[in-house]
Amino acid sequence: MRRALTAAALLFACDRSATLGAGAVTAAPALHDTRRVRDTDPDAVARITAMTQACQRATVTRARDAAGRAMDTVRMTLGSFCSIETVGGDALHWRVRCDANAFFDLGRFQLRESPEAMTRCPNLNGALVDRWSCAGAVLRDFVQSDGTLELVTVGHVDHVALSQSTTFAGCEALGSAVSFSPERGWFAPATAATAEDRTRGNEQLAWCRAAQVARAVRCGMALRQRGAAAPPAGCDALSPAEVFGPSATGATTVLGAGTAWMDRHTAACSPGVALNGVVLAGQCPEARRVDVMVRLVPRELTVERPCVVAENDPAGALGCLQRCLEAGAVNVRGNVAEQVPLTAACGTMTALPPSWMRAPALTPGAQCRSASIPQVRDTLEL
Repeated sequence: MRRALTAAALLFACDRSATLGAGAVTAAPALHDTRRVRDTDPDAVARITAMTQACQRATVTRARDAAGRAMDTVRMTLGSFCSIETVGGDALHWRVRCDANAFFDLGRFQLRESPEAMTRCPNLNGALVDRWSCAGAVLRDFVQSDGTLELVTVGHVDHVALSQSTTFAGCEALGSAVSFSPERGWFAPATAATAEDRTRGNEQLAWCRAAQVARAVRCGMALRQRGAAAPPAGCDALSPAEVFGPSATGATTVLGAGTAWMDRHTAACSPGVALNGVVLAGQCPEARRVDVMVRLVPRELTVERPCVVAENDPAGALGCLQRCLEAGAVNVRGNVAEQVPLTAACGTMTALPPSWMRAPALTPGAQCRSASIPQVRDTLEL
């Protein structure tokens, strides 16, 4: 009986399909049928685009969180010698302001090797290095996993007459490392040096200090990249090409601003410390500093590039959202601050004020970028 019922059911099914006929069967709509999606939901693209933008913002926020952790570590590494603040509220762009007297003797550009200027750097396997090299190693760890770095160091000095206080005679080796030599040659102290000569010497001292800090930061990055224990000779064990050569980690600009800060903020200067019982003319300890500007460029910012799909294609818009979500689990809520640029294409934005010094020199071409001088002056109140 059961076999009879089954056969009857099969017969009925075959007979029903024959009754409907092949021409009556409609094909399922194509999965990528943008006309059908648009007809049923004209706002689909706008909603998907908004979701994608929120995803991109959240992805950048995650990178900013990583940058904040790196910033805290750099702050602890540099200790009480420096203050660190964001530029324009951009968590990826920092200004590190440091008292040059904590790192350099009067009129000198060599980093001190005193105990307070050194630290056991956990990012370099506990090696004893100067604090700037350790900060560079910290930044390299961020770059290793999250992107690249733009570095601008700016040196400042006061109006102390170099020939009366120091034997500064330029920093030729540092200049050679970045293919830099001042137009008028390195300052040579002399008892009969003119005021103009001493001004030139101060301008060069400002650049040399900035170059020394840049070298230490880049050295720390290079040592960290090696992955092995830091050599006993530290930065001196590295060649200039290893420190300042082309690097995937980002670009470096070294600026000497001379006495620009002091000339702008004379009222902020307090009397300097007497040297051999005499207060040197032109002293302004507040003006002796090095500013380091760091902009972290996270790799994840690449998700903000616009999709190549047509704007009126909902299926393509969904693909764009999917690619962003696949970059990692993200929270699609919240906004982030605008990015504040640190570098600019070579041109009017990179033109130097009188008496400033810069390295490396600008190289013509579409890829040429250097520190944005208006941004630097605005940030440093110059």
